[in-house]
Amino acid sequence: MRVAAADRHHPSARPLATLPGMIMDSQPTRARSTRSVNAPRRVSMAFSSVGHDSSLTNNQGDPNSSRRPPTVIVEIRTNAPELDSEFAYPDGNIELQTSTHIFRVHEFQLAKFVKIAELIRQARERGDVTANPERRVKVNIQCTGKLCPRDIRHTLRVIYSSFVSGHTPPSFEGAILVSTLRVATLYQNPDLRSFAISQLQSRFALTPIHRIALSDELSIPDWEAPAFLELCRRSESLSQKEASVLGVARTVEIARLREAEQRHQYLSLVYQATTDPFLNAEGNVRKDKLQTAAEQTLKHSPLPTCNCRTQNDGNQNDASFNRRSWFGATEVDYNRRNSMVFPASFGLPSDNTCQIHQLAPAIALESRGLYKHLSGTLGRLAALKQAVSTKMRSLPGSDKDYSVENEIKKTNWARKAT
Repeated sequence: MRVAAADRHHPSARPLATLPGMIMDSQPTRARSTRSVNAPRRVSMAFSSVGHDSSLTNNQGDPNSSRRPPTVIVEIRTNAPELDSEFAYPDGNIELQTSTHIFRVHEFQLAKFVKIAELIRQARERGDVTANPERRVKVNIQCTGKLCPRDIRHTLRVIYSSFVSGHTPPSFEGAILVSTLRVATLYQNPDLRSFAISQLQSRFALTPIHRIALSDELSIPDWEAPAFLELCRRSESLSQKEASVLGVARTVEIARLREAEQRHQYLSLVYQATTDPFLNAEGNVRKDKLQTAAEQTLKHSPLPTCNCRTQNDGNQNDASFNRRSWFGATEVDYNRRNSMVFPASFGLPSDNTCQIHQLAPAIALESRGLYKHLSGTLGRLAALKQAVSTKMRSLPGSDKDYSVENEIKKTNWARKAT
């Protein structure tokens, strides 16, 4: 609805239409309403920019143009709440009014909401009831913050569902449960709040940042530490949207914990890879233990006893001597010839050499190669462990007893500053 006011003496002026319920002031550019301030409809008035006519600034125009007032456009919009068709019970004795909808419901369904019950009591004392024969108590629900009429509708769906104590509740969507949690928290219904939290936690995989946002809004301390722990341990970095939810202070703290946790995991992998019985705690090779193990391996070979009697003295034919002699020959003759044992060194023809004596030098060669390889590998691991330990020493997360869980438990920044 638009009202335009202009000078009636101007040639282009149109008759001014008088609106019902409007009284014109002495000046034609203003209008005031006689509508009662207690009218149930919400009326908002938005004034547009002042219209500008180029002829009004033309000095060669009408000599009376200096007295001509500008055109003022008044726009009136009415936003009356409409009755919600889903919750319009004829026998409902409570009328919940939000900014956009009216819900006619039963008082017993709202009895567990401490604050709504108090609003109902106050409305009765004021005599704030509807004019129709039902005389329903009118309760105004202020939609502030994130609370909106949709949250009221979702909550009513939950409390009007068929589930009662001892029965399996129906499966509600996540958005409905979040709305229910919001209303139950703001209007103090502990049982409904616990139900919504348990359903969200057991049936939905909420992201860490979503849980943190809900905890910031609705105070769910049990969700905070696990959510922060996931943010600290995951491989993906924080996004800008997540940082906007966390705020500057918490983003900085989580970045610090993520860095310490990644350092701790890296060091744990290094220590795990360099853990060996031949390395001590400082990362040094235990050469004495390695040498002892090698000697024990040579002394106690798994090869069977040789009975080919390859010996210089025909009287020395016991098995223990044969075992010692070919090990000794392996050491001596292999080092001298880099080949297999030559039976001629024992004064025996080559055709009397058994298969064990033929294989022994090759086995000894392989053992020495493995020994050198193991010794070199251990040396490199020791150098790596020492270098990493030196570089990371005294940095957050470098301590073996470091725990990001303990760090989060000790924080005082988990709740967002208001």
